[in-house]
Amino acid sequence: MRLMIFLLALLSPGLAAADAKITLAECSAGGCRCALSGLTAEDMAVLTDNAMPKDAKDYVVLVDQGKLYWSPLSLEEIDRIAGGDGQCPLEVFYVPPPDNGQWQGKVRAQNIRGCPAEVEAMVPPLVAQMAYSGQVDWQGKFDPAKLVPTGVKQPVSWSERRPDLYKGSLIAPDGKGILQVSGDLTSVQMASDHISTTMQLRIAGKNPALAALGMKDCRVTAVYDYRLNGK
Repeated sequence: MRLMIFLLALLSPGLAAADAKITLAECSAGGCRCALSGLTAEDMAVLTDNAMPKDAKDYVVLVDQGKLYWSPLSLEEIDRIAGGDGQCPLEVFYVPPPDNGQWQGKVRAQNIRGCPAEVEAMVPPLVAQMAYSGQVDWQGKFDPAKLVPTGVKQPVSWSERRPDLYKGSLIAPDGKGILQVSGDLTSVQMASDHISTTMQLRIAGKNPALAALGMKDCRVTAVYDYRLNGK
């Protein structure tokens, strides 16, 4: 299925005014389609493929072959470059529920900072193991809690913000270990065959000795792409 402009919501005027949302432009030969997303610049930053600019609210996020980029150009300029007439009125699109079938998860990007070298070496394979692949029956509604193997204890407490957007918190271990682990997640249905989940993980030592060894504030950011049939 062709990638549609996503992250769209039926925002109330009060919510939109309180926190500016980023505009998206999806272009092909002959022009673009444009829409107001349901995400702030900070939410959008973890999904884009270039660094968030300082004045992100004044930028457009360009959707190009499944990847997202911050662009300083106006919607009119972007549309003209794509071969359009320079007009790109904002639209609202309906994102249908995800398709049932075999889904495959992969790590698209990850960043590790503030961690000892030994931990840095351990993180990539652990992060990769958290990407679920398997059969999913969505039962007509997107829910990232379904992206775990059957019978496995749910590792994340999810909260629905919109039908296509969930925020989550990592369910911490029982506290008996020597490390304190916490994490925040954002899962977005990009299209009926594409889901993107971002995890921001923090690992810290529970005692001064571990902190002295570099386990004071270890942070990991990982972006997972889930696609139907691995497309």
